[in-house]
Order: sequence, then C-alpha cells, then structure tokens
Amino acid sequence: MSQAWVQEILEKTSTFERDHGSHLRDWNRNDRLYRSIPVKSRSENQSNTFIPEMFVEVEALATAVFEMVMSDTTDALFFDVVGQDGTLDDTVRAMVTKATLAKQIEVVELQSKLMPFFRGLILQGSQPISLPWRVGYKSYYDRGLRKRVPAFDSWDFLSVKIFNFAFDDAVDSIENASWAAQTMHVNAMSARRMAKNGIWSAKAVDKALPSGIMRNPHEEESRRTAGYLTQFNQGKGLTAVEYFGTLESKDDGEIYWAVASKNGQPLKEPELNPYGHGELQWMMARWFTVAEEPLGIGIGHVNYRQQAEINDRRNFINDLLYASLYSMWLKRSDSGIMLPGNKMRYSPHQILEGDIISDEALRPLRPDMSGLSGAINLEAGDIERMRRHSGATSTLQAQATGITATETTAIQSEATRRVKAMVRSELGGFLRKMLYRAHALNLQLMDRPLIARIMNSDGLEVFGEVTNRDLILNPDIRIKLTTDLDFRPFKRRELIEMLEVFARLSQTGVLGSRRLVPDPIVEELARTYGMDPRKFFSRDGVIEAETRRATQSPDVQQNALQQLMAESPGAQEVLASGMASGVPAGAI
Repeated sequence: MSQAWVQEILEKTSTFERDHGSHLRDWNRNDRLYRSIPVKSRSENQSNTFIPEMFVEVEALATAVFEMVMSDTTDALFFDVVGQDGTLDDTVRAMVTKATLAKQIEVVELQSKLMPFFRGLILQGSQPISLPWRVGYKSYYDRGLRKRVPAFDSWDFLSVKIFNFAFDDAVDSIENASWAAQTMHVNAMSARRMAKNGIWSAKAVDKALPSGIMRNPHEEESRRTAGYLTQFNQGKGLTAVEYFGTLESKDDGEIYWAVASKNGQPLKEPELNPYGHGELQWMMARWFTVAEEPLGIGIGHVNYRQQAEINDRRNFINDLLYASLYSMWLKRSDSGIMLPGNKMRYSPHQILEGDIISDEALRPLRPDMSGLSGAINLEAGDIERMRRHSGATSTLQAQATGITATETTAIQSEATRRVKAMVRSELGGFLRKMLYRAHALNLQLMDRPLIARIMNSDGLEVFGEVTNRDLILNPDIRIKLTTDLDFRPFKRRELIEMLEVFARLSQTGVLGSRRLVPDPIVEELARTYGMDPRKFFSRDGVIEAETRRATQSPDVQQNALQQLMAESPGAQEVLASGMASGVPAGAI
C-alpha cells in the first residue's frame, strides 16, 4: 500500500509532462528569445544576428509593473489591512497585522524576488510560486560557546521553475485544483540532513541517492540555453517530487502532503495538509488569461513569430550589405588578367596586368540595393507592431518619437491603460490572495515574537514584539496599486503651482469673495500619497507662516505663473476667465 501512492504521484507528474509537451517546448523557445539567442543556425558566410526586441519588451513591462506595485516606499506599501467590526480592538489588531506583514515582506526580501517573478510571468504568461513556512538556523560563538538560533522563521515567496511544476489541469485555476506537485533537485548533503532531522525516511534516502539527479528533457534544454552543464550533479544527489493533493489510495477526498523520489522511493509518507488554511502550498499568477484555461498567455507566445521575422529580415539586410561591401568582381576566362591567389585586393596605384585587354575583361559585381530601404521600413514597422501587441509601446520605453509633449502625454496615458488593467485585474487579485495566505500562515505558525514597527495615535513610531495572538482573525486586506507609473511628482508639482496661482488670484480680487481652504487639500494629498496629514500642520503656526510667505513671494508667483501658463491647461482657463472679467494683465 505504501508504494501505491508513490506510483500515483509519479504517474500524475509524468502524464502532465507528456500532455503539456507543446507548452514546455514553447516555454523553452520563449526563453531563448528572451535571452536573445538565435533559434536558427546559418552558414558561416551568412549573418546570424538577433534583435533583442523581446528582451526589451519584457524589461519595459516588468519594470513598469514593479513600479506600480512597489513604488510606495513608505509604510503604506501596496496594501492595507482594515478591521471588520470597527471596534478599537479590531482597529489596533488590523494595524499590528499590517505592520507584521510589512516586516515579513522586508525579511523575505520580496522586492528582489518580484523582478524575476514579473519577468517570468510576462514572458511565459504563467508563473507558479511556492508560499511555504520556512525555518532557518544559524550558529555563532558567544563567549566561547557555540549557539544555534533561528535566523529565519516566516512564510516565504519562492518562484518555481515552470518546467518543474505540475498540477490538475482539469480546472480553470490552481486554487480549484485537486493536486499540484513540484520537482526538486536535492544534493546528497541536504538529503541526508533531511533524513537526520526525521523529515524524510533515511532508508528511502539511501536508496534514492544512487539514481542521482534526474531532469526531464525540457529542463535539460533550458539549462543548455542558460549556459549550464547538463547532468551537472548526476550521481551527487536525488530528484524528489513534493506533492499536495488528494490520493486515490486514501479515497477520502482529503488534501495530503507527501514526498517521493523520482526513482520510486517513499521519502515522506502522506500526512494531512499541515497548513491551517487548507489550500495547496503553491499559487499561480497569469498575465493574459483565457476563460476556462488554467494557463495564461505571455508576450512570448504573442510575438515569437514576428520576432523570428525581424531576425530573418535583419540577416537578409546584412547579407545584402556584406555582398555590396565585399566588392566581388567578374573576370572573363580569356582576359589574360592574372590575380595573386585569384583574389583582388585594394592597393594604392595598383596595376593589373594581362595579355588580352577588353572592356568587359573585368567588371565589378554589385547587388541590387533597391529593396534595402523598404526592408528597413518593414523592420521598424514590425517592431512597433510587436510593442503594440505586448503593451510595451515606445512611449512606455521612453523611446524618442519626434512628437510634442502634449501628444506624448496622451499616447503615454493610452499606452499604459492596458498595463494598468492587467495589474489591477490579475496581479491585484493575486497579491491579495497571497497576503491572505501569508496571514493564515502567521495565525497558525508565528509563535516566535517578531519586532514590528507601528505608528500610534500621536503619529509616533513604536516598536514592539508581535506574535500570532496579537493579529486580527478576520482582516479585510485591500490592495493599493500605483498605476500612474511615477507621475506623482509631476502631479504634486502641478497642484502646488495651481495653489500658488489661486493664492495670487485671490489677492488680486479675481476670485471675488471665494476663499481657498487648504486643509481639505492637504488631507486629500496625504491620503493619496500614503502620508500622515498631521505632519503638515504645526501648532505654533510655523509651517503655516512659511507657506504664506512662500505663496506671497513675487518671484515664486511670477515663476509659477509663467511655467503654469506653458504647461497647465487648467491654469490657462483660470487666467483667461480672470482677464475676461476685466482684470488687467499686469495685475496678474
């Protein structure tokens, strides 16, 4: 009976690999395109260049998405935690929960892990992650005594190589899958340590180690593409399959956790899902989603054909240029001209000698270059179409397009519309589910105190120890993504300039009896940019006096007016209405 579940796990993973062979081959192809490695091999005297357009598009989109998610460097981050019942205790626990998650995001170094995650997601369309609870130790000497203490005790965010992941593809998302599995390559020392700690069976480890590392052909090809040696650890470790899901041998519908080696050894006997949230250990993010399909579509799938076309066209263009620059000549066989080594080389004042001289004895061969400009135009057009297909347009990549600033702003707004929608609909939901999963792990497993930073009611930062007893049980986690691609500094500048214009207009009487109240504007700004509004106000009126002195300065007013007239259409309308009411231009 103990071997039945092992065979079931290995059969499920091998069936997934066989059924998704086309996906695995496509992912390898996309990986080569991203790494700018030519897919075709050409003869020695032909060009074999590669235009890294796919790489540029992935990087443009990945950095834009990263900026949308992680641009807020304050404690606000990209999420907020709100209590459900509105009581004071619930509110405080929500603040503590947010501070705990923010500290763990720093501990697991989420920012550095998000960039490769976004690259894989955008290129391949699907990117699985593992969200386990991980404990790590370190040893050090204290007054001559060696101590071993926990160095890491938290949930972790780990990207899973897509070639080593399998799941139940009969459903439309991994959250509804009945099983999922990850293939892991473990060196001999780590495998024996797992056996020593009682996590894996020592007898099964000894039987699995002689088989060595066993990679599938698609992973081998991926390693060759990346420049790694294939079968590098053959005979120096083992390949294990970690499995979460139902087992037919159990026939009870429960989610089990088990580990089997690739050569059929039961490393860890099945046990009920140890995680309190009852979900699988893995999650799947998707870029372009298709209804009732568990895998997403990436820009590698969308643009790989056109990438191959522009590479071929560039090679043909280079071949044509080389043919022109090589200076090939046609010599008549009875010309009598003798060339050393049967080759002609350029040399100052060179004299060609021959016995029979005629007009057509020697003439240059030049290829027809009439189609060169058309081919170059086609290449530029194809690259621009690729960028429109993927959403990584030229404006998103800060490419000079020779248009005005107003047109650039309009095009930039439209170019980022698709990226904003993708981040809101796909990544926003994924990050929200990820944080809920992390919070559930904290409630169950965070038994050691964590030093978190919390802001009290007076606006002061307070540091304190937090355990799972201090967390809120049923939080409302809300995702706050910045989808303006770092346009906030420009918006702040325009708003400040507009306030200065209003202050000037109020002094000249253009606004009549209407008076500008700054407090609501400051509070709205603080909420928009994740700042504490109380930091803008001072009881002794120092900030208020400085603001008034700045807005009443003639130099500041004049510079603001001149710049605002050139850049802000809203200010032009206000000034135009003021002039229409009879206020002379000199008064403004």
